[in-house]
Amino acid sequence: MENKIVVSSYRAYSSREQARFIRQEANVLLEKANEFSTTSRRVNRRSAYKVLARSLQKTRGLPFSIRKHQALTELSNYISLAKYNKIVGLEAFNTDLLPVSHPRSTRFNTMTASALAEAQMR
Repeated sequence: MENKIVVSSYRAYSSREQARFIRQEANVLLEKANEFSTTSRRVNRRSAYKVLARSLQKTRGLPFSIRKHQALTELSNYISLAKYNKIVGLEAFNTDLLPVSHPRSTRFNTMTASALAEAQMR
């Protein structure tokens, strides 16, 4: 009876490769979220990538699986906020990435109060 030692191939991915893998999964998540959305409630890729980048920056130094889970969770929370105005947790994050017309947007704008109210009613 021989004891065979199985050596699994292990390769540590660089930060760029990790981000690329996470972006690929985020694209799938975005496509599903935007599939039946109206134009005003779509989540654009630029905002989604910014949410991912912020999350990856916060979790630097942690194992890849934790970073991936955290990033995709934060993206999912952002999608819920953008599409349904639903806050998961105690407070909303990434509100500066929401469109100006969104009720929870904290983005700086130069619109008049009446123009902003009209945009938010859509």
